[in-house]
Amino acid sequence: MYNDELYSKKRPNVGVTIIPFIYDEGEIKALTYKRDLDAEVFPGRLAFPNCFYDRENVESAEEAAIGALLSKTSIELPYFEQLHTFSGNYIDPERINTVNITYFSLVRLADVSEIGDPHYEKEWLTVDEIIAKKDLFAFNHYEVFDCAWKRIRAKAEYTPIATNLLDEMFTIVEFKKLTEKLLGFELNNARLRDRIEVSELLIPCEGMFKTHSTKPAQLYKLNPLNDGVFYPRSMTKAK
Repeated sequence: MYNDELYSKKRPNVGVTIIPFIYDEGEIKALTYKRDLDAEVFPGRLAFPNCFYDRENVESAEEAAIGALLSKTSIELPYFEQLHTFSGNYIDPERINTVNITYFSLVRLADVSEIGDPHYEKEWLTVDEIIAKKDLFAFNHYEVFDCAWKRIRAKAEYTPIATNLLDEMFTIVEFKKLTEKLLGFELNNARLRDRIEVSELLIPCEGMFKTHSTKPAQLYKLNPLNDGVFYPRSMTKAK
């Protein structure tokens, strides 16, 4: 039998934090909210969805993280990944040594419906806005964001992770622009299209097009048989 009285003072607090990312109007954004002005710690500071790991209500850290996210917004979670476990007195210095199990999620804009608790002031901030406000975040949440953003950009170097932020069907131009946004450099259009065709990374959606001011653009989707490997750096724009 576990003795709560014997061990409670020896155990750290355990919490979870999750950062959902979307791609909207050409910008990558993450969901933030403002803590109450009368909060016990970090009043009025920005934060990402988070909660305590309450073993009376959840059976896993993943369940706690999803619960924290759904308390702020209602979304589908097509891509959900554990990021890192942070620990130390610095996370919640005024109260207790803390273990923060962190996650990030890549969400399609169409799958977001902000119907969470109306009590909180929520906002989707761009990556640049978050960086500019890094000193305004509670706990170690900016550290979590920095780790998540680096992980996403790193995975964009060798996987088609960008497709998780696009609609289920998308054009090659949309895929190219988002991948360039993540990588920070331009891709050669001809090389990219050749690589997509040879590798069968994307497959055309038969009879489906997006209408532009010029000619309709073929819509594609990620090939479910793809091995998950994609190296865009080899398709950089010629100088």
